[in-house]
Amino acid sequence: VLPILAAVFLLYAYFGRLVPGILGHPGFSIVNIVESIGCDMSGIYGIVANTYATFVFQFIIFASFLKAAGAGDAIENLAMAIAGGTRGGPAKVAVVSSGIIGSITGSSAANAVATGAYTIPLMKRTGYKAHVAAGVEAAASSGGQMLPPVMGAGAFLLATFTETAYVDIIKIAAIPALLYFFSVGWMVHFIAGREGLKGLPRDQLPKLKTVILKQGYLLLPVVVILVLLIARYSPQKAAFGAIICTIALSYVKKETRLGPRKLLDTLILAARNSLVVGATAGTVGLIVGITLMAGIGIKFSALILGFSQGLLPLTIILTALASYIMGMGLTVTASYVVVSVLAVPALVELAVPVVAAHLVVFWYVETGQVTPPVALAAFAASGIARCDPNKAGFAAVRLASPLLITPVLFVYTPILLNGPMPAIIETVVSATVGFVAYAGMMQGFWFRRTPLLERAILGLAAVCLFIPSIYTDLVGLAILGGVTVLNRKHAA
Repeated sequence: VLPILAAVFLLYAYFGRLVPGILGHPGFSIVNIVESIGCDMSGIYGIVANTYATFVFQFIIFASFLKAAGAGDAIENLAMAIAGGTRGGPAKVAVVSSGIIGSITGSSAANAVATGAYTIPLMKRTGYKAHVAAGVEAAASSGGQMLPPVMGAGAFLLATFTETAYVDIIKIAAIPALLYFFSVGWMVHFIAGREGLKGLPRDQLPKLKTVILKQGYLLLPVVVILVLLIARYSPQKAAFGAIICTIALSYVKKETRLGPRKLLDTLILAARNSLVVGATAGTVGLIVGITLMAGIGIKFSALILGFSQGLLPLTIILTALASYIMGMGLTVTASYVVVSVLAVPALVELAVPVVAAHLVVFWYVETGQVTPPVALAAFAASGIARCDPNKAGFAAVRLASPLLITPVLFVYTPILLNGPMPAIIETVVSATVGFVAYAGMMQGFWFRRTPLLERAILGLAAVCLFIPSIYTDLVGLAILGGVTVLNRKHAA
């Protein structure tokens, strides 16, 4: 899809005079087009390619080394030891492990296949329906790209576009990402309660102490990244330090040792993994170059503002729609770059802070990964689950629906650490409780199955808790308390 889109933009640059309305332009000569996309710093060799070469490539190498050293197994065993025995434990393991691994790998579909090969059969074995198991894995894998410290390639692009320090982007993005996984975790907990599912027997679970002692050291490279970033080292040096740490730790055990042959194979794997992102960077650079040359960003923003009549809620909805459409055909990174150039100016025009506007787009483009008709992550997971891809997609949409809600909080609340501390704490606490109520509403379970009226009341409580006001928070808590008493009374 991406090369086709690039070809359309090339034709648009040349035949702009034939395009009617606000998006039309006089057209550019072939010489001007080549100069702009091939020689200008806003084209193929511009900001996207620079970010890829400067930041992203090193973390792709790091992810390959981490996988080769067995860190993936360590993450899954750690998640299994912590959550495997709880209600719906295998699904919670999928949420935790897929989130952590997805943050490093940066690909929703690839992560859904890699971790899903282990988690999906486990979920099916403990009673989850095949399409639900695929949906859980897709929702968790899609959230990985919003989770610091790596966030796929997103954190680097966000930092570059907003001219914000990388470590600050990590701090800003952490709370919303954790709330997303918190919400998905509660949803799988409620699914398990609704279906009467249990966790795995204790004798099938690894012991937490054993996992930490035997494999915990393999997760130290992630800690190294965080420590170096906090110490204000550049992302490149942080990635390099983590790679050296991974190689050194691999020698602790013979089976994980990265000897010369395995080292070479890992470097080859890293180079192959980088090709998709590298090709994307160049092609997206072409699209961005033409977008800036023809002034489409300003025109598209004017269209959005015109359609929305300057109303911020409607502008957010139109941005979400544009992000979803673009996210269906492109990778998350590519669609984020394209939509941010087009839609962010409209949000900024309505007084949305630049970082918040970019994060709104970055979260909304993720919806294309789990929402039919494309739903790449859900379709990839359905292949392992052996279920109807569309059923898996719709299950993933329900589980990943916080993707649609959280960006609204970016705009209307100080959840991105852009307010006084008391307001930030109040927002985080109320949103946390709100997402629990929302999860109960979406899955139709609280302490027991909830009839339609109780589900509606849970939804109302969630809405009140999401609204940034101490009064609405108190109303939401009162409503939640009332429905809890009602539900427990019927459960008894």
